Amino acid sequence: MRKLVFVLALAGFSLVHAQDPEMTVKPEVERSNGKQLTPDEKAKRDALRAEKSLGLNEDQKSKWETAAKERIVANRPLKEKFKTSSDTEKKELRQQMMLNNKKFDETVVAFLTPDQKTKWEQQKAEKKQHRKHRIQKQGN
Repeated sequence: MRKLVFVLALAGFSLVHAQDPEMTVKPEVERSNGKQLTPDEKAKRDALRAEKSLGLNEDQKSKWETAAKERIVANRPLKEKFKTSSDTEKKELRQQMMLNNKKFDETVVAFLTPDQKTKWEQQKAEKKQHRKHRIQKQGN
């Protein structure tokens, strides 16, 4: 009886995940309709998230969107090249992307209020911790 319950539960769980579109869609693709987002759309989405989480005003939101678009446009060809690069090239590409991200961060921090800067730093620290934990988990 226990085996039957276990098998049915496992089958149900597998069926749910097989039908879940979020489990099969690439992160760069809009989940609602399956189309790839343009840099403008990604920047707008990023600015909306920042507006909600940091409490940006309209001027800050506009500046965030501009900075995000610059970062996305700069990093997109690097990410494409990354997929087919050697380990040495990947290190160089990673460094370039990190520089683009640092430039974005410096631009953003320049127009945030002290309270928003604190929230932004907390969010970055949490994201870094989550990434570190995920990498450690993959190593085991």
